[in-house]
Amino acid sequence: EGFGFQWLGGIRYTNLDENFNIHGTYDGGAAVADRTTDINSAVINNFYGPEAGARLSVNTRWFTLSATPRVMLGLNDYTSRVSSDPLGTGRTSYDSRKVDFGSITQLNFAAEVHLNTKFSVFAGYDFMWIPRVSRPHENIYYNSIAGGAAGFTPDIRQSVNFSNYSANGFSVGATFRY
Repeated sequence: EGFGFQWLGGIRYTNLDENFNIHGTYDGGAAVADRTTDINSAVINNFYGPEAGARLSVNTRWFTLSATPRVMLGLNDYTSRVSSDPLGTGRTSYDSRKVDFGSITQLNFAAEVHLNTKFSVFAGYDFMWIPRVSRPHENIYYNSIAGGAAGFTPDIRQSVNFSNYSANGFSVGATFRY
């Protein structure tokens, strides 16, 4: 019972896979046949590296409260792909694979009520923040240029961009000790 403190350390791997697809049809009316555009963008972010943190807790016979901050400083091995077939003019694909610096910051708060020595119920909140994540909807570069007769020449490419990513959530459950 009382206040508790534990150092935490280890290796972390986090995978974030995302796909973004667009399917559209240009209705040319009676004068021109309908034309379809498909755009597919996919990114796989693989974060890995050493992680360090600490767990601060208050323990009593009846309850336990804890906070666990931790940070991973490592690498983001990401692969991104954009493929398109604008207005049926032919499919093009652009691929990119790089390894870059990556970090993950995570904070967990938990409360546990000990109903007896063998059974407890708990609730918690978890927040995770990852800067510099490649996202598929941000990697599509629309480079279409004006053409003759009020038309345009479609040109859809890839331009890898980064943004911040965060996830959070609540958890509830029970622990049975035997």
